Amino acid sequence: MRRKASKHVAYDGRPHEARILERPSGPSSPASWLNLHDNRHRRRGELARTILGKVKGLLEHRELAREKARLRREPQREGGIEIVAHSPAMKEVMRWVRRSAASKAIVLVTGETGTGKELVARAIHDLGPDRDQPFMAVNLAAIPHGMVESELFGHERGAFTGADRRREGILRAAGSGTVFLDEVADMPASAQAKLLRALEAREVQPLGSDGAAPFGARIVVATHRDLPQRVAEGSFRADLYYRLNVLRIHMPPLRERPEDIPALVHHLLARHSTRCGVPLPQMSASALRALCQHPWRGNVRELSNVLQRALILAEGGHIGLEQIPSDVREAAPAGGLALRGAIDRSERAHIALVLRLCGGHRERTAAELGISPATLYRRLERLRLKGEEARVFA
Repeated sequence: MRRKASKHVAYDGRPHEARILERPSGPSSPASWLNLHDNRHRRRGELARTILGKVKGLLEHRELAREKARLRREPQREGGIEIVAHSPAMKEVMRWVRRSAASKAIVLVTGETGTGKELVARAIHDLGPDRDQPFMAVNLAAIPHGMVESELFGHERGAFTGADRRREGILRAAGSGTVFLDEVADMPASAQAKLLRALEAREVQPLGSDGAAPFGARIVVATHRDLPQRVAEGSFRADLYYRLNVLRIHMPPLRERPEDIPALVHHLLARHSTRCGVPLPQMSASALRALCQHPWRGNVRELSNVLQRALILAEGGHIGLEQIPSDVREAAPAGGLALRGAIDRSERAHIALVLRLCGGHRERTAAELGISPATLYRRLERLRLKGEEARVFA
């Protein structure tokens, strides 16, 4: 019985493609060759698209990591300008905020702890032309003295022990946005000299670098301390103080603007209610009266903490006097809502403003107010504006 001839061709060691190209020509040979070419082209195209997709994914991942790092450094915000300005003093603050926002000049914000100096810096940023750029805040009192320069100006890899990677300082990381330097009076002397040089030249020199790099961020600084006194004591550079004191905004303490307290109570309660996911409670007149009469030595920060506590203790969506801490209820001064007290507070705020505008010079202040120096002296005593509270920043 004859065996059928095998259709298989013996392997001669050449590549498969070479043997295909030498197959006898026929009706199907060109199509086979074209199919092979198309398959190769398709596979190469798929490989290129895969590589491009991975590269794009890596770039997006790096950009996302940078954005996350920026957001971690930027404090969370509720959106919009949060300054409550019903009193004449705060309306004057907002006028200065709008003037400052239109300029890239350095702004110095002064005031007691808890008055809302960072809110002023945010408002300046939000009202300015570069509101879409980053707003970066740093508390210089919370940074170890040895790390302040690295935080502000950056460093190169290997600049000091532990610097395993290059870091861009906050002044350059903010782009053309705003950098808020809180508690600038607590900056170490070495960093003061370098900050002065950076502000004068509008460029920074990272630690370990031989060259300088420009920066375009707006600078807003703040302190609750008396900078001229620090200059006199030798703990703060006079030339840096003069460089920072271009536009100055003073935040009045809450006890000098009780007109703002009802609106602040509603605003802060609404914010705490949103964060806690509970309905906005109603407050009794007696509770609101106690809040308006309290001196608030801790200013808006203390008021916010009291309201957060009251919200937690509220029963049936109602905040009464029993939800207000006893020290707040008992600290209310007699006649706190009387007309005489309101007149005294208004007079005190106005005299303090004129004193600041006159650089603390009492004779000029008396002339501006249209009273004699002796009358001004008696009113400074009666309104407790002498001494520490009468000191203004020259």
